Amino acid sequence: MEAENTEGETSLKNQFQIAYNGLQFSGDDSNSVEYSLKDITKKAVLKSYEESSNSITLNFDSDISITFAVSDEGESAPLMITGEFPEEINSVSIVTKPLSGYSFTDIKAKQALLEGRSSSYALLAPMLQESRLVLLQNSKFASYRSYVKQAGFSIDTAAELAGSTKVEMQSSVNTLNAAIISEFTRLAQNDASFANTVTEQTVISYTAAMSSAGRYNEALNTVPVSFIKGTKRTYLSTPYFGNLAKLSQGLEVQMENYKSMISHAVQNSLCDVFTADRIAEYFLINEKSSEVMRILSIPASLTDNNFTVAQAAGILRVYSYLKSAGSENADRLEPVLEPCVKKISDACKLDNNKIRLTENDSNLSVVNAVTAGDAFIQYGKISGYANLEKCGYLIVNSYISDLTGLDLRTMCDIYPVIVHNNPYYPHFAKVTDLDGTTIWSWTIARDIKITQDENKTMFIDIDFPLGLTHYVIIVGINPFRRIQIYNMDFRTDPQFEIYNSSGYVYRSGMRGLLLKSRHKSQHEIIKLYYRDLAL
Repeated sequence: MEAENTEGETSLKNQFQIAYNGLQFSGDDSNSVEYSLKDITKKAVLKSYEESSNSITLNFDSDISITFAVSDEGESAPLMITGEFPEEINSVSIVTKPLSGYSFTDIKAKQALLEGRSSSYALLAPMLQESRLVLLQNSKFASYRSYVKQAGFSIDTAAELAGSTKVEMQSSVNTLNAAIISEFTRLAQNDASFANTVTEQTVISYTAAMSSAGRYNEALNTVPVSFIKGTKRTYLSTPYFGNLAKLSQGLEVQMENYKSMISHAVQNSLCDVFTADRIAEYFLINEKSSEVMRILSIPASLTDNNFTVAQAAGILRVYSYLKSAGSENADRLEPVLEPCVKKISDACKLDNNKIRLTENDSNLSVVNAVTAGDAFIQYGKISGYANLEKCGYLIVNSYISDLTGLDLRTMCDIYPVIVHNNPYYPHFAKVTDLDGTTIWSWTIARDIKITQDENKTMFIDIDFPLGLTHYVIIVGINPFRRIQIYNMDFRTDPQFEIYNSSGYVYRSGMRGLLLKSRHKSQHEIIKLYYRDLAL
């Protein structure tokens, strides 16, 4: 900082230099701090500064301030750069250059590496542009910290690091479960707007997490009533809250959407379909479909294997799901499995023994990065590639071992990506192939089995905890003459859901049995009669 004396008064010159570990931030009349206001670039004038033991704040005109702060006095303490400026200002930039003996070795849109003779540092910012660090209205923070150079990323090396074990992964999942339950409960009790803003995905993840902890009924009773009875619900939450007759139509629409999505992908040789929610389950249910077989062959037909990280992760997850289910269609993806592994691996960077994923110079979202980690876990398991599985654990743990900064919605989006062993999470389940027809369900049951005797009587065995009630949609059921629940004849009733008992409606258009199942035993048996038999 420099001052000048004008007519007996001392005023601050519009000039400053701040240097830290080889990097200098500076400004003067020729290269001043600049700001963008309505697409017009203007120069900011330094007016004052405030200094403490670990920070200095520069105050400019137009209500702009920039603070440089370190957490402690250690030589390797990270430097945080924080801007404050009015909403009408789009961005503020400051000249940022290496000192003598240091140089930038890798400059990208949002990050740069600075190297000296014996040390390296990483500069992370909302934008780096023409020797300037740029702070944005929606992102006013940058950091500069020591950087431990790593050799090229190696799956085998990552597999040896802390955080790469199944035990550590389970610990992170347990923490996620607890955080979802705690935060949902806090918001439901203290935030008056929560009932109107909560998403269906958030409700589903919360209910599934509570149910896995043995708190199923408590979960149902603590979801806002306005959500349960409101218009935001779809077929997704029907296994918990019912309204099957109305919302099952959304399931029919979703299945048609999958069909159209696949047809479009086949016609245009696209792979985005592999990133769709629950697409692997759809592929299994419809494994005999010629269109499903064709789309599963598309990735191998492409000559460049130029997949995105999301597409590569989707392909690996679909393959692993189909392979574990014994579907021969999984083999159609085998030619591209290694290119998919390489695509994700190339996106990985080790940073202080944690893995971060980037694509096109931008960090992947937490959900997309965790999905890529899960792809490594699932494919590593099914292929016996132990180090790949461990690398997947490390990727996931790198993003969720510390949940600081993640809101409830993000945590609930992550939940179904990494939790595969909780049957209380709504899922498609292929039940059986019977008389040339695939029977499948949308359910939270632990298991559903269907058998048939010599009289064509169908026995549907539903496994769910004693005393609890849930709702099931079973598709592929032909019209029947008679139905028994609890070994008693039942008749269809449009009001079946309001009674304190099991009940059903049959929808011929989708060949769907819409069932409320209140379990008087763990295995509830539903009998469908297709022939007139003596009682």
